[in-house]
Amino acid sequence: HVGEEEKPRLLRGVGNRLEPERDQPASDFRVLQRRPGLLVQTVDEIDTEFGGNGAAPAMARTNLGNALLMAGRVEDALVLQRQALALASRAFPADHPKRALLELNLAGTLLPHGDAREALDGFERARVVLEASVGPDHPHVAHALGGIGEARLALADFQGAREVLERAEA
Repeated sequence: HVGEEEKPRLLRGVGNRLEPERDQPASDFRVLQRRPGLLVQTVDEIDTEFGGNGAAPAMARTNLGNALLMAGRVEDALVLQRQALALASRAFPADHPKRALLELNLAGTLLPHGDAREALDGFERARVVLEASVGPDHPHVAHALGGIGEARLALADFQGAREVLERAEA
């Protein structure tokens, strides 16, 4: 049973890849798989508290979108990721790293949706902001580079994919 006090931790804990080595309890995603309404309810509560505007509702939507993507609900995830980025665009300037992370999440959802060109553009925008804000060696930059490589592969740009994936690996 998940109590009210655990909802915020679960909401914060849902990320793109929920890997235990990233200090993420693997049990969080299993709880959300069993009770997906829990995260939806938490998003609704955050909307009520913040009036549906700002960083908190954007983060809630991106986290729910990530959970839905991992559950194979790509269409639902895409709607939430687009909403999250729209909210973040009003809450953060274009060069803010949090906005870039939401751009990464949207791009990561666009790829399995079959929108490789739009995903590539999103990964590129996020990479530029993240390199400038957290430095070229940060793991978020590597994530963006990996996404750029995946998108280029999907677009049959094999040489471009190889170059960027080699950089991501370095």
